[in-house]
Amino acid sequence: MARAPWNRRRVGARVERRVARWLRARGLRIEATNVRCGRGEIDIVAKEGTCLVFVEVRHRRGTQSGHPAETIGVQKRRALLSAAAHYLAGCPAPPRVRFDVVAAVGDPEGELVLEHLRDAFDGSEL
Repeated sequence: MARAPWNRRRVGARVERRVARWLRARGLRIEATNVRCGRGEIDIVAKEGTCLVFVEVRHRRGTQSGHPAETIGVQKRRALLSAAAHYLAGCPAPPRVRFDVVAAVGDPEGELVLEHLRDAFDGSEL
């Protein structure tokens, strides 16, 4: 049975908050979360040194149907690149940027295994 959309959003928000805390503990400075830009949304905008990092968070309870990072197809990458371009349009001097993915597997209320994929994509393949 499919989960109700509101429940999926609530679970997603919980996972994204945990990921933001996890990234902060690893030295990234969280600039913003759930940033709506154009028609897209950026889950987490962070800084690591002088690099601006756009983070997409993907969650699955298990890996039976694949790794969470595998769910980011061409259409999603295009949407993220477009949202990032909108975000950067407000920057007087655009910084170096990076697109990361944090794959989360497990129970959002309990044990959650997080994997940080730095430079997961750059848009050159689109």
